[in-house]
Formats: sequence, C-alpha cells, structure tokens
Amino acid sequence: MSHQSKILIIDTCYPAFLRSAGYMRQALDHEEFELLRESFMALRFGTSDAYSHNLRSLGWDAQEIIPNSLLLQSAWAQEHDIALSSRLARVSHAAVSRVPGLRSISRLLPSLHRVLEAQVMAYSPDVVYFQDLNFAPPQLIQRLRKHARLIAGQIASPLPPDHGTAVVRRHLQFPPEPSRADRLTRCPSRVSCHRV
Repeated sequence: MSHQSKILIIDTCYPAFLRSAGYMRQALDHEEFELLRESFMALRFGTSDAYSHNLRSLGWDAQEIIPNSLLLQSAWAQEHDIALSSRLARVSHAAVSRVPGLRSISRLLPSLHRVLEAQVMAYSPDVVYFQDLNFAPPQLIQRLRKHARLIAGQIASPLPPDHGTAVVRRHLQFPPEPSRADRLTRCPSRVSCHRV
C-alpha cells in the first residue's frame, strides 16, 4: 500500500470579509468545524477550496485551513479541548502579525497560532503551504517544521519582517516577482524559488 501525500493549505481571508460573512465570532457549542468549513468554502471567496479540490483530483489528501477565522478556529479548538479567550474576537491577528511592535503581543494572548499548530500536529501533513506568510511568525514556522516534511509559501507582498531565512531555510517559496526571488536566493540557507 502506497503512502498518499498530505498537504495542509493555510489561507487567510480579509478580516472585513470574515466579519461581514459572520466568521469573526466565537463558535457556539453545537457548531461543528467540518460543517462550518463546508459552508465557508461554499461562499467561493478568494481561492476558496480550489487548491485542495484540484490537488485531491491529483491523488493528494488535501485540506484547507482559514487560520484567521475565529469561528472556524474556535469550533476546531472546542472539538479538540483547546481553550481560547473570548478577547480574540477583538484582536485582528492579520493586523497584529504585520506590525513588528505588536507581533509579540499576539504571543501573549491565547492564540490562533496555537490552534493552527495543533491542527498541523493532528493532520500530520507532508506539506504545509502558506498563502499568506504574514500570518505565521518565524517562531511558529520553526515549530511547524517538526510536524511536516516541507513548509512552502507564496507571497505577493514584501516579506514580513524577521522572516528572511527563517521562512525559507531548506523550504520552498513562490515569489511572483524576480526581485524577491533574487533576494531569497542570496540567503545563506539553501532555498528553492519557483515563479508561478
């Protein structure tokens, strides 16, 4: 019996969209993660489940996670006995992760990063693919490396501060612009850049 490769696609959504669609509130006790995720993907916002759908057709076991959706992540956390603070509903993790001085505050809060880390551990993927590297601080990426063979990321904006070689060391990065590819390949670590 051959091993089916597993990929976990980490894709954030705009906080304004999550709020307007009702996905920035805490989950109620009876709300199930899988049903919530299915209804979210049915909205067809952004890339939705295009990556996982097409990778499954190629034989991969592929799942999508929306790590900055408080509703989805709190539902998953409830089902796995992970406590989250209700204060998270008032914190924009997308904003916190992009502001260097505030990034350390996100580590002090009961964090959506912990839920994502638990999801990676539970799913045990071969590949963790980030659509938005701004969500994951270098410390989280370092911890996730213990639970996946490959960390890959796509970025269409400047690299987040402190990500440099922490993100791409012996892993893949998919920058859309040649200038970013050149910057990454000059890193002291082994890097493989692929234009998409």
